[in-house]
Amino acid sequence: MKRILAALALFVCGNATAELPGELFAATFIGKGNMDIGSEYTLDGYDETSNYMAIGAQAGYRFASNIAVSLYFFNTLSGGTFFQITDDYRVIEEGIQIGYTFDLHKHLKITPKIGRGYWTLKVKEGLLFSGEVIEEQEFKGNDSFWQLQVEVPFNRLFQMYLSYEQKNYEFGQAARTDLGFKFEFL
Repeated sequence: MKRILAALALFVCGNATAELPGELFAATFIGKGNMDIGSEYTLDGYDETSNYMAIGAQAGYRFASNIAVSLYFFNTLSGGTFFQITDDYRVIEEGIQIGYTFDLHKHLKITPKIGRGYWTLKVKEGLLFSGEVIEEQEFKGNDSFWQLQVEVPFNRLFQMYLSYEQKNYEFGQAARTDLGFKFEFL
């Protein structure tokens, strides 16, 4: 299996680099999602579900063969902490993703992606029933994910996109929908 994946990676990279003329791109996004957090990663020992907002950015290169490779960063802003009463779960992640862009129409592109993310889960105890000492914990790891992105180009350089992402973190599953803006350069 490892040999098949290595051969596929060499084939994709060989085809992508053979046609270097492509486009650099930069994007920024805001998203809304939820994540399940297993009891071993919570302060109270119970499974939790957290709704969150996310902001992030990515930069990459789309080859003439429509293969796109990018680096990304995002930070979650917990949506469930009203005056910091409840526990706060925050994820900071950076990683790499690869995808293939299907140009369906002049004004519609679809890009399925897979990637690997390196994350930090920060857990902070809320003020309700916490006493004087606020407990904080931090966990680190890396996991794979998939994403489906639908792009609507306004012109050759500027696009708006909507994406859905599913992650299977070590601490639990997460799903997020993003709205973003992408700028392409020669």
